[in-house]
This record gives sequence, structure tokens and C-alpha cells, in this order.
Amino acid sequence: MLNNCCQISPLVFIINILFAFYYDYILYGFLFLSLIITSIIHHTYYTEFTSIIDKISILYVILYGSMLFTQKYYLIDITNYISLSRTILLSIIIILTFLSIFYLYHYGYYNNKYCFDTYIDIAYKYHSLIHYISCLSHTLIIIL
Repeated sequence: MLNNCCQISPLVFIINILFAFYYDYILYGFLFLSLIITSIIHHTYYTEFTSIIDKISILYVILYGSMLFTQKYYLIDITNYISLSRTILLSIIIILTFLSIFYLYHYGYYNNKYCFDTYIDIAYKYHSLIHYISCLSHTLIIIL
């Protein structure tokens, strides 16, 4: 039974899986598959164990995405103005999306706002928003 929007919002990561497989980042695709599974389980049962396995999946996706972003950023062709401009623009958007996720989660945690709002429906909506922003951010890393 669907209890909150966070149980379905991780399915947005199917987009990341499709892009990862299309661009031949197979491991990245499987990390997102793992994230979908652990996230749905966590947002269904909310136990300490499900929280830990979800955070481990999140960590692996962040680490792989950061490594891929760094590799791609340093491989840009500085002689091609269009390629350089595109890379800089996408990099700025990627960094801003990650900062927005950090803000929504960590600032919210310390101030009982956003994902940690006292009204649980508001908290769920912000947490789902984090799923959507993360999807966009990692899709941009893949196509960078």
C-alpha cells in the first residue's frame, strides 16, 4: 500500500538507469537500480536497517557520480569554445543542484524544515523533491 510520495518518487531514477546504460556507464546504472530498491524499501518500512542500506546506496551513487564528474570536467577540450561553454554551463548547474540538495537536507535537519518538517506530508514532499533534483543532477553528469 502506498503510504507516502517517497515510496514512488525513487522510480524517477529509472531515467538515470536508462541514460547510464545508453552512455555505457553500466556500473552507474546498477548503482541507481540498487538505489531505487533500497529507497523504496526504506520509504516503506522506515527502520534503522533500511535507513543504513539506503544511505549506503546513496553514498555509492554520490561517490561514483563525483568521480565521473571530475573525470569528465578535466577531459574537456579547451580549444573548442562551444564544448567548453557547454561543459561550464552544465558543471554550474550540477554544482548548484548538489548544493540545493545539501541545503534542503542538512539545513532542514538542523532547523526542522524541509525534509525534516514537523508536518510529515511536507517533509515527504521535500524529500521527493530531493529525488527529482538528484535525478536531474546525475543525468547531467552522464551527458556532460
